[in-house]
Amino acid sequence: MRENHFTGKFNNFMKGNSFYLFLIMIGAFAAFLFNVKSFELFGLSYKVIPFMAAAAIMFIYLLRLESVRVSGLAIVFFALLLYAFFVTLFGYYSPDGIFLLFFLFCNLILFAALENMKFKRQQIFNAVFLISYFDALFSSFEYAMKSSGWTKIIIVPHFLYITGSSTIGGLLYQPNLNSLLLNIGLIISAFKIIDYRGKRFGIIYLFILYLFFVINSSFGASRAGMLAVSVVFIMVLLLSHFKRIDLTQTERRRLFLMIFAYFLIIFSMHNSPVAKFAHQGLAADPSIDKRLIIWTASIMLWIKHPFFGTGVETFKFLNNPYQLSAANFLHLPSNEIGNFIWAHSEPIQILVELGAVGLIAISILIFSYYTKMVKSERKPYRWLTASILMLFLVQASLSWPMRHPALLGIFFIILATGRRRFLFTLKGKTKILLIAGLFAVYTAGAVNILPSMINGFSYNISKPKDTNKKLEKLWRLSKNPFLFWMTSGRFLQIGTVRYLKITTGIGHLPLKKEDIKKEQMTEAEKKEAYILKKRLLFESKKAERLQKIWITEYYRGLAYLFNGNLKKAKQYAKKGISMNPNANSLWVLLHFINVKNAAIKTGKPIENFLPSKKEIKLFGNSTKKMLKLLQKRVSSDQSIYQ
Repeated sequence: MRENHFTGKFNNFMKGNSFYLFLIMIGAFAAFLFNVKSFELFGLSYKVIPFMAAAAIMFIYLLRLESVRVSGLAIVFFALLLYAFFVTLFGYYSPDGIFLLFFLFCNLILFAALENMKFKRQQIFNAVFLISYFDALFSSFEYAMKSSGWTKIIIVPHFLYITGSSTIGGLLYQPNLNSLLLNIGLIISAFKIIDYRGKRFGIIYLFILYLFFVINSSFGASRAGMLAVSVVFIMVLLLSHFKRIDLTQTERRRLFLMIFAYFLIIFSMHNSPVAKFAHQGLAADPSIDKRLIIWTASIMLWIKHPFFGTGVETFKFLNNPYQLSAANFLHLPSNEIGNFIWAHSEPIQILVELGAVGLIAISILIFSYYTKMVKSERKPYRWLTASILMLFLVQASLSWPMRHPALLGIFFIILATGRRRFLFTLKGKTKILLIAGLFAVYTAGAVNILPSMINGFSYNISKPKDTNKKLEKLWRLSKNPFLFWMTSGRFLQIGTVRYLKITTGIGHLPLKKEDIKKEQMTEAEKKEAYILKKRLLFESKKAERLQKIWITEYYRGLAYLFNGNLKKAKQYAKKGISMNPNANSLWVLLHFINVKNAAIKTGKPIENFLPSKKEIKLFGNSTKKMLKLLQKRVSSDQSIYQ
């Protein structure tokens, strides 16, 4: 094909090194874009747009190549996506799962394009290192601000802010996820030190950078992060010991010095993972209790669907009802039961959602990858890709990094830097047919998720009869009470926030005087609020048929509150508190019921009985202080207004 002036320039740009840095910067931009409320990353689905755009560019790039090489890894990933798609399509609930699979498909296209590019691995690592370095800078800034008492400060609207939480979450706003991004920079700097061949000043500069990453990594107090770094260091030491990595005497000394420095800092800093563990212990750590309950409940759920699982992103609907049984089985307090979106362990969540078939297939893939690495690679720097992937694997076992778009994008980019074996090369019409087929899948996926990207994942509340037919049919066929959480809990989560947004303007129960909505609702809002509150009560009664868990009682209390039955609302709020006395939301609900009751009895405005901003500052950033204040006010309300 003859190239015109523009096409020639475009191809040169695609083949140039600047393009790879451009691609990584898309990932960096995505990391910024995804940080706000990262736990809602697939509800706030506009965040996938940078990856969709990058995938579209990659289609153009692949089309302009004379030949396209296809690796065995790319084929296996595509086969796994295909398997996950059918499991999800015929599973219990597909919209969220299809969205995640589409995002993974976009990453697969990026991966396939990177495999066909001639690039220097060093450039990719440098760009990822730069992202991690920016995260470390922001983590230091965040630590300094919070240590000085400055919290809840918006730096750049919708992008950068200092949270009210006492933990250091960096650009990803979550300690475990942020520790992974920081640990990537830590490991890259460690391998740079091992491989350094320049002047002494350069090695000192690199070591200072390494210490900077270690210190920032300790700020988040992530024990999963500490374990991941430890596993990587142990892996390198073992490979060196068994002569699978060739390290000189100088390189060994550098490695031991870095390991010593890492553990010295981790053990000495007052807010490090070790300090957190020493302070809380194992038995008294609520995060461990929660994980044990979730994992046990997940195994109970998996036993009912052992081979093919329940479908991608269905865990959050199906796990909740099993948690009470899991808590009783483990003899743990039921106040640790909650409404968890993820399993806090990727292997367990994969087992639940894709079944034993999916987990075994992924495990074989990982095992074969590292087996080939051990057999073929001896140069230290060649193990950098495998070491970063090991960070992902270890932290994914105790957290959810593979559910975060920014981290998942970095994972695929790093994966493309490893050595791969190409099975075949496509040219001419065969190449065009392959790209056309993949683009058809891309287009179908984009069209399918567009309504959700515009409107968010929610049911059409104005036409309740037309929603959820598939789930209702599944329930009628199986008579499985656990499916009620899917049919009811999904609507309760979204419908409650929508109702409060309409009626209060803030999307949650008023906590202070300033939260009360002053302006009147429009006629359309009044109509929507009326439909919503009736539907919420109906769905909460359905959810009541589940095993009793505090979150069910909470939603039922809210539904009766919205419908004006304060006596019933208080009954369910107290019932929830008896199950979980540490649930902040239940105390807020009970307090609000009491002050609303007081307002009705006295004829005074409800804001007269809510605390002001000044009073709210009494509990500062501490959840325990807030809980104590709310309990005190509820006690006061009960004695005065009953």
